[in-house]
Amino acid sequence: MTQGNSGRRNYSINGYLRRECCLTTACTGLASLAGEAWGWADEPPVARYVGICMEHLLTAVESAVAQRNFYAALATALALPDICGWAEDPTVGSKARYGVWFERFLQPSYTSHVGPERNEVTFLNGSDCYALRCAFLHEGRDDITEQKAQEVVDRFEFSVAPAGWVVHCNMSGPKLQLQVDRFCADIVSAVRAWGQTVQSRPDVQKRISMLLRLHDVNGKVIA
Repeated sequence: MTQGNSGRRNYSINGYLRRECCLTTACTGLASLAGEAWGWADEPPVARYVGICMEHLLTAVESAVAQRNFYAALATALALPDICGWAEDPTVGSKARYGVWFERFLQPSYTSHVGPERNEVTFLNGSDCYALRCAFLHEGRDDITEQKAQEVVDRFEFSVAPAGWVVHCNMSGPKLQLQVDRFCADIVSAVRAWGQTVQSRPDVQKRISMLLRLHDVNGKVIA
């Protein structure tokens, strides 16, 4: 970065730590742009392309689950709907965008027809998931009764099931039991599905390019 006589900042190829993007399975068919540098004046360089993804965050969740680091996996997974909602429309508040995103991409997985009359039941909606996000990320709790967003569920119970078992989406009164690895996998799948819907939106891709990334000591993105 250089400073001109006018006081305006100029960004050059050699003077700016370049942003690299991770293009993996969710961005199939798109050319890799890792290492591309830009040099516009006045504003930091932005990605003038479509189809970049959040694979580094999704991989973090999957790696944490594989290592049975379930608290880290759950914390990252619960943040993803908020990140996606912000990337799509930052003018909408956190609670509202979280709920809308959840209802579009995750709620169908948590809605089922039960009983002899096959009544439709939603086990988890966007408001209660947002309440869980707030309770866990800010307080480390699974009780959401004190969260303003809470609607149906009072508390969550996350289970780690033996191999081959499914202990997921069991409602006992106001308590919802979820299998932590399946819940995290559902969120990751939903984010990948969402990514396909915003591939051709440069505004969304620009905001995704602003997400925090890890770098080595030379400024190269490593994860």
